[in-house]
Amino acid sequence: MKRWIAAALALMLCAGCAAAPESTAASSISMGQSEPENFPAPGQSQTSVPAPAEPLSLSEPMLVTSFGQSTDGLLVREMLTDLGAVFTYEPMASPDILPDYPTVILAVGASAKALDASGLNSEEEYGRAEQLLCAVPDSCTVVMIRLGDSANQDSLTSDLIQLTLPYADLILATESGDRSGTIAQYAAEHKLPCLTRGTVREMKELLGEMIGFKPLPPA
Repeated sequence: MKRWIAAALALMLCAGCAAAPESTAASSISMGQSEPENFPAPGQSQTSVPAPAEPLSLSEPMLVTSFGQSTDGLLVREMLTDLGAVFTYEPMASPDILPDYPTVILAVGASAKALDASGLNSEEEYGRAEQLLCAVPDSCTVVMIRLGDSANQDSLTSDLIQLTLPYADLILATESGDRSGTIAQYAAEHKLPCLTRGTVREMKELLGEMIGFKPLPPA
C-alpha cells in the first residue's frame, strides 16, 4: 500500500514538472506580444516638430522706416516699388503718422555716414527708434527686416536689433544679416515667426508673396 501511494505521488510530481515549462513559455509569449500603446515607430520622434512658418499677409498701405539710416531702408523701398506695393517711405518717421498704416516695416541697420548726413548721433537715433516703437498701435503689424551683412555689425545696429525684437510681430532676415543666429534664436525662444532668405532678391520674392504680388507673364 505504501509503495502504491509513493508511486502515485511520484507520478503527480512528474506531471507537475512537465506542465511548468509549458505554462512559463505561454506566459513569456504573452508578454512578448504586448507593447506600449503609443510606442513610436522606428525612426520616429516622440516629440512633434513644428512646421516652418509660412509667409504672412501684409496689409496695405505700409509704412517703411529706418532704424539706423543704413541702406536697408532704401533696399526695402526699391523692392516694394518694383512689386507695386502701396507704401510710404519715411526714413525718419514720426509717431503721429503710425495710425494711418496697418503695417509698419522697420529696416534695422546703422550707418555712421548716413546718421551724420541726417544730423543725428547714435544716442539720438536710438531714442527716436525707442519713441516710435512705444507709439505703435496694437492694431499695427510690426515687421522687422534685416538685410545688411552682420559680419562687420557695429554696436548701434546690435542695440537697435535688441530694441526692436520685442515689438516685432514678424521677423525677416537674410542669411548674411544674421550670421551669429542671434535673431533666429530670439524668435525661437519667443515663438515669433522668423523667415530667412539667402539673398536680397529672394527676400523681394518673399515680400511679393506677402502682399499678393502676381508678376506678369513674360511677353
